Amino acid sequence: MTDYISACTSGSTSTYAAADENADPLLDLNNQEEQELPYLTVATLGESDKVVVLMCESRVQVSRLEGLLAVGVSGCKMMRQWMDNLVKTKAKDMIRVGAGS
Repeated sequence: MTDYISACTSGSTSTYAAADENADPLLDLNNQEEQELPYLTVATLGESDKVVVLMCESRVQVSRLEGLLAVGVSGCKMMRQWMDNLVKTKAKDMIRVGAGS
């Protein structure tokens, strides 16, 4: 494994029908929010901004797409950092336990 693929959802606070251009983007929606709000799922490779998966299963206004994508990519970076820290911590624990036997 050379790097992680991290993914998260981002959504919009108002529905497709609302013409609110100032809708705040949300990060990591729960199931109920995914059913009620326009959202997309984005996945990035490693520390880069390279989007490897972009799924949009609801209607999203084009004017909101850039903001949702930016929030999603930012969330993927945070998830990648969290996963990397967790893997490194677990690896150090395994080495420490293995070295003690």
